[in-house]
Amino acid sequence: MKNKYLIANELVKIIWPLIVKYKFFQSRKLYLFNSAINPIPLVLAATEDFNFNSSVAVFDGDGGDFQRFDSIKSIPDIETNKRTRIYESIHLNSNEWPSFSTSQFSRLSRRRIVCGLYVSNYGDKGIGLHKDEWDGIIIQTSGAKNWVIYDDECIEHQITLNAGDVLFLPQGFNHDVNTNLHSEHLVFAFLNTLITSKTPLNLPKPPHFVSV
Repeated sequence: MKNKYLIANELVKIIWPLIVKYKFFQSRKLYLFNSAINPIPLVLAATEDFNFNSSVAVFDGDGGDFQRFDSIKSIPDIETNKRTRIYESIHLNSNEWPSFSTSQFSRLSRRRIVCGLYVSNYGDKGIGLHKDEWDGIIIQTSGAKNWVIYDDECIEHQITLNAGDVLFLPQGFNHDVNTNLHSEHLVFAFLNTLITSKTPLNLPKPPHFVSV
């Protein structure tokens, strides 16, 4: 297995030039890069058993309640009430390569960034149709995920992300997802907060990543 620092460096070297080339933060356009990366080193081994030391968020479907638990093992009905699991702020709560990638992306963009891991199986409930308040870099690390995305002109885009694919999703684009069999994907959320020497520590926290 590659050193986690090397994995982080290689990922940033692939993704950051794409961000610059396509002026992602300014363009307000959706970008999909098929097979942009080798997904094998990116898989976080034994995801559901790995100790991220992070909270896990779940949703009870469209318009349902949002719940947060200390760990995957503390969700009481995990076997009977199937829901997408969101491992929050793994850039802070683990010592894996996403921590180092997040730091590098933040240094290059001068923006505050949080990283979350989304894990789902067929039939799992999710957030439903929604929009996010950040620019998202989505990396499919395992399995596949179906996306329906509506851009600023309300044009519908149907996309399937497979392992190794990368999606640039501008903030404010409505989207919904579903899983055929199994899916794991990372979201690097580029927040609107610019990092300066005077950036306060007690910043407002985005709703999906309350533990940042």
